Amino acid sequence: MGRRRVSISRIENRTTRQVTFAKRRVGLFKKTHELSVLCDAQIGIMVFSSSGKLYEYCSDTSGYSFKSYIFNYLKVNNIADNLS
Repeated sequence: MGRRRVSISRIENRTTRQVTFAKRRVGLFKKTHELSVLCDAQIGIMVFSSSGKLYEYCSDTSGYSFKSYIFNYLKVNNIADNLS
């Protein structure tokens, strides 16, 4: 039996929605890790669940923390100067 196409819409069943979230979050973080390793990219990703819990991934290629990723983003986009 092959895979079937999944329609992209909100899953109404709360338990099923949570299971799907957990599985897709793991897959997303795995792909993020693969991209960072293969392309030597610095990647930070944060995901908030519907309950408000934070999940984050930070590629650890250069010893950066997630805070430093955010600061670099703000600096590159000239936002950091406006915050002081």
